[in-house]
Amino acid sequence: MKHWQYIGTILTGVAALITACVGLYDKLYVVHRYINKDSSTISKKIPKEYGIVSDKDGWVFLREAPDVSSPAIAKLLNDTNLEILDKSGNWFKVTTESGRVGFIYKDRLVINYYIKE
Repeated sequence: MKHWQYIGTILTGVAALITACVGLYDKLYVVHRYINKDSSTISKKIPKEYGIVSDKDGWVFLREAPDVSSPAIAKLLNDTNLEILDKSGNWFKVTTESGRVGFIYKDRLVINYYIKE
């Protein structure tokens, strides 16, 4: 009976490894398609920088200016997606999905990139 348990554990590990490889392949395929386009299309499709709100308190304030004493425009919950428009010192100028524009301190975001097709 123990042999079947070992085999089951090994098969579960192999399945997890295959799943991870498929996810990596998908990401590499998107980058490969972006790199191999002709230069006239590449200039129109520059990767955009995005951030996801991530704070130990579970939320952050979107501020009017890059300063902690600046008035808050909105309260954003963790996992809120934001497009990064600019950087100003330790602050990011961002826009929300609803179109609000403001500033968030750099340590409150997890940064990622997305190539808009």
